[in-house]
Amino acid sequence: MLRPFIILILFIPTLTFGQPFKLSDKNVKKGQFIALWEIYFEAFKPNLQTKPQLQLDSVNSFLINNKDVLVEIGVHTDFRGDDKLNLKLSQDRADTLKKYLIKKGIDPKRITAIGFGETKPVIEYEDWKTLMDTHRCGYYGKTNRRVTVVVK
Repeated sequence: MLRPFIILILFIPTLTFGQPFKLSDKNVKKGQFIALWEIYFEAFKPNLQTKPQLQLDSVNSFLINNKDVLVEIGVHTDFRGDDKLNLKLSQDRADTLKKYLIKKGIDPKRITAIGFGETKPVIEYEDWKTLMDTHRCGYYGKTNRRVTVVVK
């Protein structure tokens, strides 16, 4: 005797994330992003270090070459320090980056500056905490300290 059976099909919506882009790209689409780890700030301050800021200058060139593109510049911190202070520091740093680009001739309306603090880590706190006593802690901590540029 054949028994009837039910096939249950679940449709799970997939999240769509933008694709990464290179700062040399000419044709970018909304949602594309890049993460930058070589924009250097003074420790615990929003000021840029005096060393050459090659990645930041590349962001400037990208915006010059893509005149219709709007971007969100996000600054992220690691887990060290107070959450609220990290959030404020990251916003101040994002504002510093926006001012830098404006001084280079980029229209301020094209740039949104957002400080995320430690709210969007690459390495989660629990994993980072596990590594705190190892030599890899510094390496993974740096992973969370980054600047993101998202095409709006």
